[in-house]
Amino acid sequence: MEVIVHEGRYIFPSKIPGAVFKRSEKDFIIVQEATPEKLVEKLIDPYYRDDDFSHIFFFAYGCWISSEELLERLVQFYKCTLLSPPEWILKRRLKALELIQLWIEKEQVLLRSKPEFCTAIEQFLDDSYQFSFPSEEDFRDQIRLLWFNEIQVHRNTPRLNRDNKIRASSKKKRGELGYTVLDEDTNSLVEQLTLVDHDMFVKIESRECLNQAWNDPSLGANFYKMTQHFNALNLWVQTEVLRSTGTVRYRTKAISMFISVASKCLLHFNFNTALAIFTGLNAIAISRMEKTWEKISKKHQKMLKDIADLFSMNLNYKIYREKLQAASRPVVPYIGLFAKYLFGVEENNPTIRQDLVNFEKLRMLYDIVKQMQSLQQGFYSFKKDEGLYV
Repeated sequence: MEVIVHEGRYIFPSKIPGAVFKRSEKDFIIVQEATPEKLVEKLIDPYYRDDDFSHIFFFAYGCWISSEELLERLVQFYKCTLLSPPEWILKRRLKALELIQLWIEKEQVLLRSKPEFCTAIEQFLDDSYQFSFPSEEDFRDQIRLLWFNEIQVHRNTPRLNRDNKIRASSKKKRGELGYTVLDEDTNSLVEQLTLVDHDMFVKIESRECLNQAWNDPSLGANFYKMTQHFNALNLWVQTEVLRSTGTVRYRTKAISMFISVASKCLLHFNFNTALAIFTGLNAIAISRMEKTWEKISKKHQKMLKDIADLFSMNLNYKIYREKLQAASRPVVPYIGLFAKYLFGVEENNPTIRQDLVNFEKLRMLYDIVKQMQSLQQGFYSFKKDEGLYV
C-alpha cells in the first residue's frame, strides 16, 4: 500500500478502510471518496487541511446524512472531554463552533424552514455556556449574533413572492391605445430587463445546483425560474416581431429595437438577456423573413454579428467565457451554460459508488457553485420602473 508523508506529522496511506485520498494542487492530502462516517470524521478533525472541504460538506451533506444527525454529531464532538488535555478540548470546541457558524451562513433558508431543528441549535448555543472556556466567549457570541440576524429575525417574516414581468405590449404614452414595447425608451427597457434577470440570478442558492434540482421548481425554484424566464424572453421577442398587426416596416423596427436592446445589455454585462433576445431573433419564423431582414440597417446587422460572435458555441463558448471572466460586477451570466456544466458532472459521475460518497464529484459541482457565487456579488443602481411591470 502506498504511504504518503503529510506535513511532516501524519503518514497517510492513499487508501484506508472507508476512504480514498489523493494529493491536491497545494500538495495536501485530500479526500477523494469515503464513507459517510469518514466524511464526518474529517469534517470535525481540527488538523485536516483542505480549504474547501467544509464548504463542500455543507453544500452536499444531505446526500448521506440528515441535518438532525449531523447536529447531534457536532454537539457530541463539542462536549467530549474524555481523557483530553484542556488545549485539545478547546481546539475541538472552537472547531465545532466554527462549523456551526459556517452551517448557519450556508444554510440560512433551509434552517429557517425547520422550526424543531432551529430550536435544537438554539438549545446547543444556550447549553454551550456551561462548557465554555474564556477564549470561546467572543466566538460564541458572534455565532449567536449571526443566528439572531440571519435566522431568528427572518423566521416569522413573510417573503414576497411576486413575479416581475415586463409588459409585452405597453401603451402609446403609458396608457394610450396602440402603444407597444417599440415605443419604450430602449435604455429604460435594458435597465428593467437587467434588474429582473439579476434579481433572479442572485437568489439562486447552492443547494439548487445539486442532484439536478434546477429542473424541479419545488427543489430549485430560483434556478428553474431563471431558466424559464430565459425561454419566456425568447418567446416574447418572437411574439413582438410576429404580431398579427405587424407590417414589414413594423417588423423591421421591432428587430432593430431588439438588436439595440441586446447590444446595450452587453454594456451592462447582462449576458443572459442578450442571449435570450438573440435566440429569439434567430427563431426560424423570424430568420426566414427575407424582405424584413433586407430592411435592417448595416449598423444593426453589424451589432447582431458581434452578438453572434460573442455567443459562438465554438470551443464551448470560449469567447463568451473569456468576456465573462473579464467582466466587472454586477453581472448576469448566461444561466443555461451553468445548467449544462452541472448536468455534465451529475450525469457522468454517481454520487455513491460501492458505499462510498464520491467526494470528487461534489468537489467538481462546488467549483461551479463557487464561480456562480463570485458572479452574484454587486448590484445594479438602476431604479425600478413600476410602470413597465404587470
